[in-house]
Amino acid sequence: VGVTISARHLCMESRGLCQQGHHTVTTALRGAFKNNPETRAEFMALARTSPPG
Repeated sequence: VGVTISARHLCMESRGLCQQGHHTVTTALRGAFKNNPETRAEFMALARTSPPG
């Protein structure tokens, strides 16, 4: 299982603590995505090309 979450901290943006449009990315990997470098690299490449939201 591979999960990637890209989110905006709207509460931080509204208070001016970070730039608007800045995303925080969290990734969790299990099984082959964690243990197999080729599978992990393919997943991460796909995750980087997906638009946030």
